[in-house]
Amino acid sequence: SEKTKTFILSEKIPEVLIVPPENYNGWKALEENTILIGMSNFSLEESLNDDYRIPVDNFTEHFKVKNR
Repeated sequence: SEKTKTFILSEKIPEVLIVPPENYNGWKALEENTILIGMSNFSLEESLNDDYRIPVDNFTEHFKVKNR
């Protein structure tokens, strides 16, 4: 089943988010001067063979910033 989960990470509580295999993922900075770092357990060449993309328009609702 398709399910969307949202995680908000901040400098106040440093965390690492691990996305399990076979899950689409994306990220968006909520503040200016944010540094996002993506890491993989595959080489760049291996990752390019596993690069499946969905048009970002499919996720516009998920990337809206919600009031807290």
